[in-house]
Amino acid sequence: MVKTVNTSRSTQPLLSDRREQLTKHFFDQLKRPDSCIAHLMPLRRDISLTSNLRNARLYELPKARTARYAKSFVPYCVTHFT
Repeated sequence: MVKTVNTSRSTQPLLSDRREQLTKHFFDQLKRPDSCIAHLMPLRRDISLTSNLRNARLYELPKARTARYAKSFVPYCVTHFT
């Protein structure tokens, strides 16, 4: 659901919604095997394992040693978009 801000000139989507949409688009491009930075993606999980889980993710969640890395792009996308 995209929320909009009413201004006197036009209706514009909220910055947070636009940022979320751009992040998802970039993550979808990153998942392609022909992407030049696809090696940054964590390993894909086995489909036989994920089919038996209630909250299945396609990718393993990378272990984060710091809170800064846990909030970075790849862990965020694995958590929210898979």
